[in-house]
Amino acid sequence: MLRIQRRLTVVAAALLVSATCAGCTRWGLGKFALTDAKICQNVDADRQPVGITSEFPTGTSVVHCWFAWKEAPPQFQLVARWYYATEEFLILAFPVTLTRRADHGVVSLKMIEGKSLPPGNYRVEFLAKTRVLKTLPFTVR
Repeated sequence: MLRIQRRLTVVAAALLVSATCAGCTRWGLGKFALTDAKICQNVDADRQPVGITSEFPTGTSVVHCWFAWKEAPPQFQLVARWYYATEEFLILAFPVTLTRRADHGVVSLKMIEGKSLPPGNYRVEFLAKTRVLKTLPFTVR
């Protein structure tokens, strides 16, 4: 596990978030909803997902997670947690502050230059107030 920790240097970039959250009011999240989320190879100039997939080839050095939301209160806090699920290793917990009521954004997992993600199973989770709102698994072959 320490080897993975040393090998994974993570850069996360966040813009804005969204995926389905049934019962958010019950969890103290108001009307907030994460309306969609997708794992992809890239995002275009308009921050839309390109190459939506859950499987990446050996040698992959970056994975993006696009997301969309609605009904976010001012300065709403989300956390994107990236895991190397093969060993249940938390790579990064990245806080995201939503500054718009509704929009979309992206968070990314990126290796240092010249390195690639180790083969195995991964996942990214979106949390709000300790509640997991959405989990997206993906694999590097």
